[in-house]
Amino acid sequence: MNRGETKWMAAALREAAKGLGDTSPNPAVGAVIVRKGRVVARGHHRRFGGPHAEVEALRDAERRGAPLRGATMAVTLEPCDHFGKTPPCTRAILQAGLRRVLVGTLDPHAIVSGRGVRRLRRAGVRVQVLDDPRVHSFYAPYRTFHQAGRCYVTLKLAVSTDGKITHRRGRPSWITGPESRAEVQRIRSRVDAILVGRRTAEIDNPRLTIRSPFATGRRRTAARIVLSGRGQVRRDLRIFRDGHAPAWVMSDSPDRLVRRLAQRGIVHLLVEGGAQTARSFLKAGLVDEILLFASPKVIGHGGLGAFGERHIDPPLSPLVKGGKNWRLTGEKKFGKDILLRFSPM
Repeated sequence: MNRGETKWMAAALREAAKGLGDTSPNPAVGAVIVRKGRVVARGHHRRFGGPHAEVEALRDAERRGAPLRGATMAVTLEPCDHFGKTPPCTRAILQAGLRRVLVGTLDPHAIVSGRGVRRLRRAGVRVQVLDDPRVHSFYAPYRTFHQAGRCYVTLKLAVSTDGKITHRRGRPSWITGPESRAEVQRIRSRVDAILVGRRTAEIDNPRLTIRSPFATGRRRTAARIVLSGRGQVRRDLRIFRDGHAPAWVMSDSPDRLVRRLAQRGIVHLLVEGGAQTARSFLKAGLVDEILLFASPKVIGHGGLGAFGERHIDPPLSPLVKGGKNWRLTGEKKFGKDILLRFSPM
């Protein structure tokens, strides 16, 4: 990729991110239209069943009076070439007279993969598949959904500097600061479901909702799941009473759970705890990403370790648990806390 193509695809990715959480099981896609090296129109897939990003970008160009014939489109995912809830995007691109299309990556969906690119090329459009690493990372949940037949699992943990997730059993408490908690709201806004174990649900009684400003403009709200081995959970908990989003009780093993959720259209699952639940997903080798909020707080021997142990755990103990080797792929500071992102090696 040259510098311009890198910039245009970055702009398309920013558009795609606007649809996260609202399009599943369809992917969030972004597109920009470029003339003479300048982005003149933008669009993204806003909701499941709605117009795709390519069509939104073409409409945006028309509203702005930007000529389309001979222009270039940069789109994060391969345009579809089939009739679904909407007509094929390839047809709209050809009718607009675009000269060139830059594709971030091929669509892993069996109905789409390769067909859109071939259709455009046969019609004389110059198509370049960039295989952009940023795009590959963005579509990791969607790719897992279609290639592995299960939902993608992000494990979110908040730990003190001595590896504790709470002060003691039965006493809910904040480990991280307000900046980290705001970031958790942003993360929740981008997933399809949020899961906690029964003990966490009954002790903390969390809402597991998406709060402002990240709830503003959302068309869908993440489902809330309580994992209980016996399927028994107190029904007076807030998630069953507030009506903000679907609330499910599931008793499956992690391996069966992620496949059942995929059958329900859940592409991306956020596991928020507690310790035993985190350990069960890691032990099953089903965690695709770890988000570890490391706090400078020290809790000490009265606290509960990140995986249920009472002894002091090192703060990065998730990396030596389960069947995968992990590498640090990013870190960012939120107030006094640091968010560490880990991916499988």
